[in-house]
Amino acid sequence: MVNISKDELLRLDIIGSGNFGVVYKKDDKAYKVYKDLVKANGYDLVENPMLKHEFLTIRKCNRLIRLNRRIQNTDLIEELLYIDGKFSGVVMPFYNGKLFLELRDLPLEERIKYSRILLSNAKELIDNSIYPLDYKLTNMFLVDREVRIIDLDDVLTKVMAFKSPMHAKDSFMILDETIKTFLNDFSSHFFPQEIKERITRKRKEWNKSYVTISSYIDEKSVKNRLLFIDEDFDLSDDRLLDGSRVIIVYENFDKERMIELLNELNSRGISVYDLIERKELDRFINDNCYSECLLTQKNQVLRLK
Repeated sequence: MVNISKDELLRLDIIGSGNFGVVYKKDDKAYKVYKDLVKANGYDLVENPMLKHEFLTIRKCNRLIRLNRRIQNTDLIEELLYIDGKFSGVVMPFYNGKLFLELRDLPLEERIKYSRILLSNAKELIDNSIYPLDYKLTNMFLVDREVRIIDLDDVLTKVMAFKSPMHAKDSFMILDETIKTFLNDFSSHFFPQEIKERITRKRKEWNKSYVTISSYIDEKSVKNRLLFIDEDFDLSDDRLLDGSRVIIVYENFDKERMIELLNELNSRGISVYDLIERKELDRFINDNCYSECLLTQKNQVLRLK
């Protein structure tokens, strides 16, 4: 337990502020002081649940302190913080590193490497019944090539005394979205809002898991080139490279033309990955990720990524 006075606290430097608390720096420690009021629904001020349910918060934080000895790859809470004898927050390590939000311009290979580390760290937390539900790029640091997850004390992290498949699923689903954002998955910003909302609803129906996120990262690692062509695409076009994976996009299915197209592509050693209807194009692009995607429209290639 750390007990300081209000005067001592005010002499410390503020290094950050979130919805639940303000973070101060003292030597190599970060003091997170919970706010009295927090925003609910984006605008209403309500009593901070971390202080409103102080007994539950202290129990949860003490559990994280005990687990800190067992968790190898993530630094949890080190001590409880009291100000003038009143419980007010927690003590955590101070990180002198870069937020993942600042790393999105790194080469893809480096972002994949750090995503793998993040995923491994997240799995260790879940294996120990810690379920973060607030994965975002401002809650992860890169410190000397090590990945650190922060803000595991607030109400958006569930610390259970038993395994919870429901919380594990929710936690990995949120992590899945965060990793895709970090890897600059073009589907995050390419589609109109109504399509993105439809995709989000669909993703919530999927049973996300460690395996599916690992597969996503693996897929991102492979240098694949994907070319979407329509029935009228000129197969002599030099952008149709040998080794390209081709998706044939059609408006109205013409069986004879499709057979002719498939035979021509096969004669060049180019594999047709799939045939899809144009109205299904958005869904297909969103569900798959490749290092380069090109889309043809009336024999003109529009670069997607």
